[in-house]
Amino acid sequence: MSHEADELVLYADHDEPLYRQSFQPIIANLKKKIAKGTYSPTMAVKLWRYHADRAAQKYAKEFGGTWHKIFSTKDRQEAAEHWEGYARREYLGVTSHDRSRRRIPQRDARKPSKPSKYVTLFVVQGNYGYGHGWEDVTAEGTRKEALARLREYRANENAPFRLITRRVLRAQAAGDRSRKRPKARTAGRGRQ
Repeated sequence: MSHEADELVLYADHDEPLYRQSFQPIIANLKKKIAKGTYSPTMAVKLWRYHADRAAQKYAKEFGGTWHKIFSTKDRQEAAEHWEGYARREYLGVTSHDRSRRRIPQRDARKPSKPSKYVTLFVVQGNYGYGHGWEDVTAEGTRKEALARLREYRANENAPFRLITRRVLRAQAAGDRSRKRPKARTAGRGRQ
């Protein structure tokens, strides 16, 4: 570790407000990550970089100078890597080779997601002329089926055809009849 990075680490470790306002919250955050199984050393270093930046800014305010010139990016990165290793050993109880605590996200472990409100339809459109423009000819649920229908229409008819995608409400795509419909009016006057 360079002399400047060492100076930054010593300053930050001995400054009580910085310890309370920056160091302790980062440790609490990383403990939660360990408990959830999502701890990543590279992301932890990124988090410690914020602590290094705060320490450098406070150092420059106290002793004068420009913080990013006193401590270069490399110096702050070295300090962040030092804090990550130190916190991993002393506070988090994770060794560098302990990969058993990391959880690999699995689809089964996640909460089942709510189905989307919309569904994608692949619509074959034809332009038969007569000033009406493009008209829907057929709609399919998969792109493969829609491309097969498109080839059939192009082979058998003499008009231009195209394939578009359209998002529609799931109820409309399924032709859901479960929604309430207004009752038909009866002939006659009111109740009898």
